[in-house]
Amino acid sequence: MTESVRWIVVTHAELPNGSAHRVVRALRRSGRPVGLCAVPLPGSSRFRLETASPGIPRSDKLIVRDCIVPVWQELLNLIEIAKYAFELRKTGRDPVLIVGCDPLIYFECLAIFKVIGVRSASHAVWFVDWSAQRLQRRWAGFAYKALARAAIRKAKTKAAISLPAAAAIADIGSSVHLSQILVLPNPPLVFENLKTLAWEDRPPAIVYVGGLSIQQGVNVLLDAAVVFDRMGIQMEIAGDGPLAWKVTAASDELKCMRYHGTLSDPNEIGELMARSRVGLALYDPSFEQYNYGDSLKIKDYLSAGLRIVSTSPRSADDGVISQASFDVDSIIKEALIALKNAPDIDPRSHPLLNESGDPLRTLISLMENNQ
Repeated sequence: MTESVRWIVVTHAELPNGSAHRVVRALRRSGRPVGLCAVPLPGSSRFRLETASPGIPRSDKLIVRDCIVPVWQELLNLIEIAKYAFELRKTGRDPVLIVGCDPLIYFECLAIFKVIGVRSASHAVWFVDWSAQRLQRRWAGFAYKALARAAIRKAKTKAAISLPAAAAIADIGSSVHLSQILVLPNPPLVFENLKTLAWEDRPPAIVYVGGLSIQQGVNVLLDAAVVFDRMGIQMEIAGDGPLAWKVTAASDELKCMRYHGTLSDPNEIGELMARSRVGLALYDPSFEQYNYGDSLKIKDYLSAGLRIVSTSPRSADDGVISQASFDVDSIIKEALIALKNAPDIDPRSHPLLNESGDPLRTLISLMENNQ
């Protein structure tokens, strides 16, 4: 690949360190010039706009506001993508390789880049958030399925965040076989120059880093925090979401619980995790989206050397990851066992941390050889 060809990842963004951010960083680590165009996600509780690309003046732009993003924001997103395309065209460094992280943003990017005059050498659609909830809504589900089918037909490369998501995508009647969909899981966060103690030498603390919503177990988390507080067990929480206010209130009342808000810097996240022994990966198994997703929490905890207690029914129970039921008693029981017993292997050598490497290399090969 010549230096003139850049990768451009486009996505709807809500929080930092999402799937798109991770792939951008992985591509950068491979030595490829890569840009990001992230626009707000309509309906989310957080407005987030990010643009970055090598060779563009004012190359990093980040605007974050706490608000409910209105549906009509999608019209303004088109303007933001067009501005980004104009800046790209000025550099004269096209064609580009486009990765769209959902079918809507994929088509928006292809259309706007074509109108502005930015050539694309190849393009991929990567379904990072295949949502059962979205599909079950009558009219929105019909529209989303139609858009997904069209994206699958159009895209030279098709990818999904997990095998269950790939199977569901292949099953919507788009005449694509499961073998034609690349399963591209989330890469774990990479913590640079992180100094970690041996697991046994760490404080016997518990950490939770992730979204703060009912579906991600905030109510169960806070009930467990009350019990840990009575036992004198330190608990560290970081993240954002609609129930962040509830976590803030609890941290004011509990002596052994600290809430750190939203952490954007991966190294800062790694330092927080490295001061604990156990990470909680809480998911409500009745929330159907988790049938298709790929856990960011679990991989990041492993990268920081933690034992894990997970309520995801798709989690392994393997001496590093312990599976618990989605209830307070089970989570507390498994967390206490995990605090006292060292992991069977170094979590940083867990197979889950390597599972995205080969698929990412496959994506790179498919995109760069399909120009």
